Amino acid sequence: MTSLNSKRVIEAMFAIWHKLPELLNERWESFETDLFESLKTDAANKTNDQVAQEILEKFEKYKQVFELLEAKYQELFSQELFSPSENLESLETRVAPNTGVDLYGYEIIPVYFATPRHYDSSKKLDQQFTERRGDGSLNYGVAEVSIPLDRRMGSLNQPPFWRSEDIDKDMTIYSLTKLSQSEFSAQANKAFSDGQQREGMVFVHGYNVTFKAALLRTGQLAYDLAFKGLPLLFSWTSTGRFLGYPADEENVRWSQQLRHFESFLEFCLNELKLDTIHLVAHSMGNRILTETLTQIINVQTKSKLGQVVFAAPDVDADTFKNQAASFPSNAARYTLYTSKHDVAVRLSEFLHGSYPRAGKFEDENDVVIVNPVETLDASNRRNDFVGHSYYSDNTSIVSDIFQLFKYNSSPDDRLGLRSRTLQGGKMWIFSKL
Repeated sequence: MTSLNSKRVIEAMFAIWHKLPELLNERWESFETDLFESLKTDAANKTNDQVAQEILEKFEKYKQVFELLEAKYQELFSQELFSPSENLESLETRVAPNTGVDLYGYEIIPVYFATPRHYDSSKKLDQQFTERRGDGSLNYGVAEVSIPLDRRMGSLNQPPFWRSEDIDKDMTIYSLTKLSQSEFSAQANKAFSDGQQREGMVFVHGYNVTFKAALLRTGQLAYDLAFKGLPLLFSWTSTGRFLGYPADEENVRWSQQLRHFESFLEFCLNELKLDTIHLVAHSMGNRILTETLTQIINVQTKSKLGQVVFAAPDVDADTFKNQAASFPSNAARYTLYTSKHDVAVRLSEFLHGSYPRAGKFEDENDVVIVNPVETLDASNRRNDFVGHSYYSDNTSIVSDIFQLFKYNSSPDDRLGLRSRTLQGGKMWIFSKL
């Protein structure tokens, strides 16, 4: 592999991971253990280039899997080089809300956020909220996320390494404003028109996520779900590094101890006077969400919970089951997306002494099925990207969440799902494409 792009090497590994057990047969277990042990060693100090090099060294021991990795790497690289160009002349002119600025080829989604990240005004706009903790208090603000009109549902449309950001092709941070708590409340309240249902959707990201990526993902979800309410982001202090897992765990614990998310949730409900609030968490962010759900005692808060989505939760399976018993009964629905092929959650499982995680299962005997949660098996959906974000990267799963939000329909009534009764209860499986 010439002109090595470390990010693409890591993405390529994730893309082919589900094929490796069959290729390696009896060598699979030792290969997986060897690779994970190598990545775990001194993880906090490794760069992405070092991670990519270690992956290559382990894969080179097996010709077949190395060739498969190389082919996927070249495919990902060529997609960057030869992405189809947009026909901008055919795109409709849009006007940014509340700005009066004519925008050609993209739309603006405002994302209101709270974060305990350290703020540094000297940095570039999309890097001002850093990977370091602040003083323990929450920072508030609003960002405008630009979304190209010509894009695939679920994609974040980021530029390849060889060119700069292009607002007509890429999702960007169009503007970002730090606000006081009172300014946040006033501006967010103005976003609702008279008579509009006051709905909010709070997204809690997972590990290995920068502040910019968290904003883009929140904007993407709101846009693809055609969400008419207020897009809200709670961004805890992830380091945004592939091997920053131990540091991210500590930052989640720190945020939980200070009850940041619970405070933000109560603030949104009380100050923004929301009628309904939907909660979507991904990966490690589910630890913050599940713990907060068990701590909600305010009856009014409970009654305002809408859809609660646990996407690929990096939560101990037994812990999740125990917590579920204390989830408020007033929520519209609780939905868990899990998969057999989630290598990121598998890596977490490996790091935690092989204790199963709620976001991954090996067979029907260890699927997390617990009331009041509805469990959906997303194994038949594409999962070929770092960050195991199949909940937002795959069109059919975004469509499923859309049906949840718009109609509150049960899994039995949603397209592309079939039910299966197991010993532990009922689950729903996405059909094969």
